[in-house]
Amino acid sequence: MKIIPGLFWALFCLSVSATDKVNCRDIQSTNWLIGQWTAKSGKSTVEETWKVLDKQNMVGFSATTQLGVEPHKTASVPFVETLRIVEMSGEIFYLAKTPQNEFPVAFKLIDCSSTRLKFENRQHDFPNVIEYNRISNSRLLVKVRGNDGKGFDINYTSQKMAASKNALDNSMSVSQDKAASNEALVVRYVRAYNESALTEMMGQVNEDVQWMSMKDNQVIVETGDKAELRKAMQHYFSGGGDTKSTLVSLISGGSFVSAIEKATWKSNGKSHSQCSPVVYEVEDGLIKNVWYYRAEKC
Repeated sequence: MKIIPGLFWALFCLSVSATDKVNCRDIQSTNWLIGQWTAKSGKSTVEETWKVLDKQNMVGFSATTQLGVEPHKTASVPFVETLRIVEMSGEIFYLAKTPQNEFPVAFKLIDCSSTRLKFENRQHDFPNVIEYNRISNSRLLVKVRGNDGKGFDINYTSQKMAASKNALDNSMSVSQDKAASNEALVVRYVRAYNESALTEMMGQVNEDVQWMSMKDNQVIVETGDKAELRKAMQHYFSGGGDTKSTLVSLISGGSFVSAIEKATWKSNGKSHSQCSPVVYEVEDGLIKNVWYYRAEKC
């Protein structure tokens, strides 16, 4: 995949050009980011989640949404970022990937403490600095800046972190159960699709479910409710559609489940595949909205 040379070149350039102000070479120095964080401003909500993937990787997910005119509708497609913090060759990098960008953008960790993580990439257009500051166990301030020092702040809170120890343990358990439940819901939905099980598919979505796609940076509503989705799937299944979907990865954050879905099919005796970022929004145990982004070769 061509993404690998581009990514490693970016990491190499950052490694040789940035100033290593503090010896921040252990990924454990970033562990205080782990958890679910929420920021609300007006009608906008940002949800960011971090968890440990392995000894050298942390994986994160960020989704920004805006409430629509109707309380139960979402006016705009979520702005979604898939995030990683990786330890590589004795250094720490923060990787941010959005569906709009072909390659991840890499930021090097140049300063850290028990309450501060500063990542930098002076060659990027914007942002150039992403700085996480732990104000308290329940508050997180993220400063996003350009080379001119201008930018914006995100003020996150984590209610479960502000609770007592017992309440914290219970809250974390509930949060983990909710994430597992949301992911299981998405798995059931995709499995039903692969089995052409229309009734089971419809059992995983609510009456107002919307299935949307991104085309030329515009949100296209493919089906506007459950009845339209049922009709579209009936037509597809009856036409002999044989495309299968595989969930390559799943990341949960609040009410959202972010995934990379690999679609495979055969044409003229040859196998084909493509991958798409997709975001599911869950409400009351059912899928409320689905956003599909631009498909690319896997």
